[in-house]
Amino acid sequence: MGMSRHDEVERTYDVDRTTTLPTLTDTEGVSAMGQPTEVELVAVYFDTVDLDLARQGTTLRRRTGGLDEGWHLKLPAGKDTRTEVRLPLGRAVKTVPARLREQVRAVARDRPLVPVVRISTRRLEYKLVGDDAAVLAEVCDDQVHAERLNGREQVQDWREWEVELVDGARPLLDAVEQHLLTAGASPASSASKLARALGGAVPETPDRPSRKSLRRGSAAQLVQAHLAEQTAQLHRHDAGLRANRPDSIHKMRIAARRLRSALTTYRPLLVPNSAETVGAELRWLGQALGDARDAQVLREHLDLLVASEPPELVLGPVVKRIDDELRTAYQ
Repeated sequence: MGMSRHDEVERTYDVDRTTTLPTLTDTEGVSAMGQPTEVELVAVYFDTVDLDLARQGTTLRRRTGGLDEGWHLKLPAGKDTRTEVRLPLGRAVKTVPARLREQVRAVARDRPLVPVVRISTRRLEYKLVGDDAAVLAEVCDDQVHAERLNGREQVQDWREWEVELVDGARPLLDAVEQHLLTAGASPASSASKLARALGGAVPETPDRPSRKSLRRGSAAQLVQAHLAEQTAQLHRHDAGLRANRPDSIHKMRIAARRLRSALTTYRPLLVPNSAETVGAELRWLGQALGDARDAQVLREHLDLLVASEPPELVLGPVVKRIDDELRTAYQ
């Protein structure tokens, strides 16, 4: 089995150990709540020594146990949504597969990816079933044990509930959430199990200062936050490009142009020659993305033209030839 990719839509909740998971059959559209399936999961999370992936909200793990055991890369993809890239376990235990390394190269660069956290989870999984017998969502009751792997023993234990859509629509999340909050849960204080395990060890990206704070602050404060914001956008769209998300080339090209413009504007406040050096690299990146974007647009245009022609006039594998040649130019 090769690499697979899909978007997962889920919400997580903090909950006390003594709180009882409510029956959710009163939720609109839910006709049954299946009996729990118990599973033991062990995941080792990989990152750079400086936790560059965690800083971007990205997680990379090797997990055993459960039906989806394997290598899992999760990338931010919007509200309640992450794109998950999966690979089979394989033989490697301490070395991240090359295909996953490539997916995070924009953030990790060539820095080694090493084990940083081990998380063991005892999970009770319930399926929420609709009137047509389709599985709408899965509700997980997790007892979590996390251990930092930095040479010093740092252990945490907690319990959380997780709701992930299967065939259900997003409004189901809101409906289920009301029942969980009433039962005593609260929205998760951390974005993921890894984020909670790392706690304050994750480097924070500076927030954009408010107008009020800028009255007392310095120009450097504004510049730092603005450049950090633009750099994060560049990294985000790079991940989207590697994941073949629509419009990622165009969005990454815009992000590179905006970052380059910011460096030019704030050049007097930066370390001498730094803006010129990075600006030159961003100019090269913009040109490379421009060529790829041209090939992408041309391919879409030609596909539309071929589709508009009567079938009897389209002789041979025209569309395949267009796709093959322009996809090569795009890549």
